[in-house]
Amino acid sequence: MHNYRCRSLDGTTMNSHSNDCYECDHRVVYVPRKAVPKETIESGTLVRKIPMTRFMFPRYVGDDRGEEYSSKSLEPMYNTIFTKSKIVGEVTISRDNWKEHPYTFAYHDGSYGLMNEFGVAIGESTCASKLASQPIFDNGKALLEVSELTRIALEHSTTAREAVRLMGLLAQKYGYYGSEWYDGDMESTMQESGEALIVSDPLEVWIFHIVPDDTGASAVWIAQRLPDDHITTITNGFVIRKVPGKPTKDVIYSDNIFAVANRTGIWD
Repeated sequence: MHNYRCRSLDGTTMNSHSNDCYECDHRVVYVPRKAVPKETIESGTLVRKIPMTRFMFPRYVGDDRGEEYSSKSLEPMYNTIFTKSKIVGEVTISRDNWKEHPYTFAYHDGSYGLMNEFGVAIGESTCASKLASQPIFDNGKALLEVSELTRIALEHSTTAREAVRLMGLLAQKYGYYGSEWYDGDMESTMQESGEALIVSDPLEVWIFHIVPDDTGASAVWIAQRLPDDHITTITNGFVIRKVPGKPTKDVIYSDNIFAVANRTGIWD
């Protein structure tokens, strides 16, 4: 359940999430701030590598997300040699506050990104989709899946509004394929291709929905702010029911939303 501040005694937003995965890496890992290069501060952009997604232990192995994810920390603990996570691509992050914050933000990580140092928190619920995309690591065009999108959002967002916009724009630009890829089994893949996220900060809660587009190289998304006196529950199904003709201060969406729905016969 996800609860908004006017329903709590002290005005605090609430955002919860359960992950029913029997073989996932169930650790909660603290990922510290990471300083960015001088060139990033000057240019306003940062190139961020995208690893191959893995939910089983260890979900990530590398030296850029804190000690707990490093092979030096993992190998003595488990008496096993771990290979660093495979990099399948990269994205460019643009921010206008690099001089104020010349680093990526610290956050707690699980199967999905959980919460960052600004109190931006994310809850996840997988949804089925009528559209599916093939990932770039299997001869497709889509680079991003939902767990890495949540981590990027927490690394670079100070508010929930910033987080949903960043995830949407990156998915549109680099392609999105859901949360799981079943190696050509499109029926199973479509059951995991849609995603609903609840993204909150100390003042606002946003509902974020995303699916692949029909080209296999982009995404369709929408985000709606939860009214102050509302609560919502997402149980593996989309809950946003109406799309205004134009974005508003409380509803934002991808500029291709109507075109894709029309081309695919979902909406006319």
